[in-house]
Amino acid sequence: MGVVGSAGVFLVSSLAGFVLFALVMRLFLELAAVRVMHPLFDTICQLTNPGIDVFRRFVFSAQKTSTIVIGLLITVELAKCLLVYTLQFGFSPSLLTLIVMAFSEGLSLMLNLSFYALFAYVLLSWVPSIQASPVAAMIRMVALPILKPFQRMSPASNSGIDFAPMLAILTIHLLDIVLVAPLSQWVLS
Repeated sequence: MGVVGSAGVFLVSSLAGFVLFALVMRLFLELAAVRVMHPLFDTICQLTNPGIDVFRRFVFSAQKTSTIVIGLLITVELAKCLLVYTLQFGFSPSLLTLIVMAFSEGLSLMLNLSFYALFAYVLLSWVPSIQASPVAAMIRMVALPILKPFQRMSPASNSGIDFAPMLAILTIHLLDIVLVAPLSQWVLS
């Protein structure tokens, strides 16, 4: 792959990564029932609404927004994987390779976003002065639904330490090792 191919891979990966990040954030915030009046959610909605409107008009006409966001996520991920693979190897991948690659990349993105949301949530818990900010509120709204099943499983501690974030982060990394890594290796083989 030459300089032009490398630049193309970089541009496609960067632009698609930005779009995918915005779509995954919108999905997480919608699933966490963040109010539309939240300033960061409003910004993410403004960024993603044009794509969602086009997708709604041509593909899913009467579906919930979260369903449309998932469909758009899959479409953008498939397009990104197809373009990157074609630029890197000079030919299109098989349909199965493309689907596995897109699934692996999408799952990796969601796991990474969950990890960083939990990590930010833990860091924010140590700094009480910034817990009232809109960013902190949004991080809590994303992290708490992820933590809920782990809080039910983790033992109660008399010391006031919540082990649920640690269990959640370990589970996220375990899923990354068990699911994403083998899928990525299969695509490259």
